[in-house]
This record gives sequence, C-alpha cells and structure tokens, in this order.
Amino acid sequence: MPALYSYSPIDDVHELVTRETLGQRLTPNATQKTTLIVAGVYVIVIAILWVAPVVNWIIYPFK
Repeated sequence: MPALYSYSPIDDVHELVTRETLGQRLTPNATQKTTLIVAGVYVIVIAILWVAPVVNWIIYPFK
C-alpha cells in the first residue's frame, strides 16, 4: 500500500529563504516613493484650491 503522504525536500524550502521583517516588506521602492509623493501633492493642491468658489467648480471632477 502506498504512503498517504509523500515527503519532498521542497517542502522545507521556506526555512531556507531569508526572512524579511515587516518593515523591510513594507518599504516602498523608488518608483512607489515617486507615486506616493505625486499623489500626496495632488491631494494637498486640491484641498487648498477647494476653498476658492470658482476653482471649486473647475476642479470638482478631479475630487
């Protein structure tokens, strides 16, 4: 009768992979940093311009 569970050395590969801390995994790369900066500036500019009534009508579609 064959074994119900066959052991494979590939199952232990996860122990050989270097462990990364949560901080290392969540650190953005250069492209992501640029995207986050652009998005942040976009939000800040819209928030500042939102108080002007005429500009409010112009930038409303971008909200």
